[in-house]
Amino acid sequence: MRARHKSRFLVAPSIVALALAAATNVHAQKNARQEDSPTLEACAPRGGACVDAMQPRQLAPASVQPASLGPGGFLVFPNTRVAANGVGLRDVASGGIDVVGVPPGSTVVAAYLYWSWISLPVPIPGLHDRMSLARVPRIAKPALVSGPVQSLGLVLRPTSFPGVQVGAGADPCWNGGGNFVYRADVTALVTQADSFVVWLPPGAAGQQDYRDPWGFPFPNGPYCEGASLVVVYTNQTENMGTTFLYDAGLAGNMFLSSPGTTYTLNGFFYPGLEARWISIAADGQSGAGYQELHSMGLETTFFNGFSIAGPGSLTDSDWNGAGNKPLALMWDTTGHDVTQTMSFGSTSATIQVSAPAPFSVTDCLVPVCNALWMR
Repeated sequence: MRARHKSRFLVAPSIVALALAAATNVHAQKNARQEDSPTLEACAPRGGACVDAMQPRQLAPASVQPASLGPGGFLVFPNTRVAANGVGLRDVASGGIDVVGVPPGSTVVAAYLYWSWISLPVPIPGLHDRMSLARVPRIAKPALVSGPVQSLGLVLRPTSFPGVQVGAGADPCWNGGGNFVYRADVTALVTQADSFVVWLPPGAAGQQDYRDPWGFPFPNGPYCEGASLVVVYTNQTENMGTTFLYDAGLAGNMFLSSPGTTYTLNGFFYPGLEARWISIAADGQSGAGYQELHSMGLETTFFNGFSIAGPGSLTDSDWNGAGNKPLALMWDTTGHDVTQTMSFGSTSATIQVSAPAPFSVTDCLVPVCNALWMR
């Protein structure tokens, strides 16, 4: 292991080959043994990995098929639309999520809260598989002077929701252990577009004191990467279609941005009018806090061969951790119109994520959930 100077990285001789590991079904995924993460290299910032020939090669199928329909499989909602928003939760106790994109008068068909833990050897039941969520009451006429929140009628009533583990994999190059992705059904609480607050269970994270995640000394794990709300809804004012939610078989499969990964979403029939795709992902970053790095945050996302995000497209990377810039760069909730990338009658969509071959550092990334909507 070689140390690196703060202002530059050492050039390494070759690139690690990594492909996304597939889970053929939910039961196999839950029972799979998690491998220990490789030892952290001194040349990379936390959350990144050195490109070094000495790192172990991980061989796996080139694509990941989502789980089949059924318990734990991908979810299908006809005659609906979908919206998603999220927040990074690294080293904090709570965070706010504004649900945007659900018009007034809509009926929420289903709402799910996704979250991800990393640097966690073994999840503790009742601790890491639960999150609390509260709706922020709307104030018709805020007071003109400051005072206790309760004097404005603003009382938060958090509800603790149990989550189902939908994926797991290797730690994304932090403290070792593993990463674990959860989904909770929060439909009873999320009945409209609103502002919500999500709380981590006390003691679940290594630190919850709002410190700089990049400050020395680094906080101890485990770390909660972030949380996102996915809201499936219907109304009389928008064009309805079909919403597909993919998590099991995809969530938790950590990969390196170089050489990247490829996976396939299937089980649908595209009517040919309109299509949108949403990605929720963990541990993306473009540097170490305020220090931006030219070798990170350069992932390009290809949807059916078309570059839709990152270098070579018209938008920024989907994997730069923009949820809480500039410090907590560890969570992304992004979406794209992919109508032009699909043809009538399509029954599958292939997503590829890759970054240019780095001279020394590549990012370690974790898929959480994909939502595909079409009509």
